[in-house]
Amino acid sequence: MRVISGKYKGRKINSPINDNVRPTSDKVKEAIFAIIQGDVNGAVVLDLFGGTGAMAIEALSRGAKKAIICDASPASLDLIKSNLTFVDKSEYDVFKGDYSDCIRRMASLKQKADVIILDPPYSKGILERAFELIAKYDVLSEGGAIIAERKYSDEPIKKYYAHIYTRRYGNTDVDYYRNVKKCAVTGSFDPFTEGHKFVVEKALEENDFVHVVMMVNEQKTARYSVE
Repeated sequence: MRVISGKYKGRKINSPINDNVRPTSDKVKEAIFAIIQGDVNGAVVLDLFGGTGAMAIEALSRGAKKAIICDASPASLDLIKSNLTFVDKSEYDVFKGDYSDCIRRMASLKQKADVIILDPPYSKGILERAFELIAKYDVLSEGGAIIAERKYSDEPIKKYYAHIYTRRYGNTDVDYYRNVKKCAVTGSFDPFTEGHKFVVEKALEENDFVHVVMMVNEQKTARYSVE
């Protein structure tokens, strides 16, 4: 593995010596940074499942201001530190502990991240628990982004933050989220009128993201189907 782009381009990233760590492939890593490149420049990036440190190092190479890397495994921490030897020490912090310890530590230090990278083990519930704690302790900046990897057969997390879109790469799905104000405009919209459009436009004046939710009123004879 190597750094793909930026000031550290071409630098070697040491790989794990066993299967306990599942590093993001260069193909998926390149795709992820194509998604978040606009968010990374000048950002504080939090990598909650550090593994090799490759994602945080790539972010620093591409202009991130600071990277905070977390991992609970002593072997992974040693690997991360070995991969940081060419990185300026002022650009990163390494926290020992699992994702929940790291989130609480960020909150206690009153630190917020502009970009959070989530690549947890594919064990049921870890990803949703991470989202829950990020929201509870308010460690994502306003307008900030989350990029999350998961097994393609699992569902994206639809609570807490606005799910913007999903991209699939082989057996991996990558979800992109933003910490934005959002609301829902609901109704049977039978049909959708200029008045309904006005309500949506007014909602967009105070929110970043609006869901228009088509509902069924069983007490009403519909002129148009939901479809």
